[in-house]
Amino acid sequence: MPDLEHRGEKYSIRWDARQRILMTEFWGAHTKADAGDYRDQFIRISEQISEPGALSILADTTRQESSDSEAKEIYTEVSKHPRSGNSAVVCTSVAIRLVATTISLLTWRHNIKIVANREEGMAWLKHKRDS
Repeated sequence: MPDLEHRGEKYSIRWDARQRILMTEFWGAHTKADAGDYRDQFIRISEQISEPGALSILADTTRQESSDSEAKEIYTEVSKHPRSGNSAVVCTSVAIRLVATTISLLTWRHNIKIVANREEGMAWLKHKRDS
């Protein structure tokens, strides 16, 4: 069985096979190095998941403080990856909400939704997948 989870210094990423959702969580202030490590693990894990096509992603950013400009560029790159599908971003911070909105606009992705909590995000992702 492949290792479908990773805990970095400022993030975690885990495939929930039962829910069919890639669960991610971010905390602290993110730099280029943090984002680059996340990108590498996202690619490694997403390539091992047998689910076909783009993946549903729940990104919990409630404990994330900030991202520098280089980190934002890398997260934008990750959002363009072919395995990056519908994404619910759990966000309470105005600054992180702005980053998520900017990424959505820069990538022309209309499958990113900012939500208030995990439950709302899970419900939206299941609705998008089942519709």
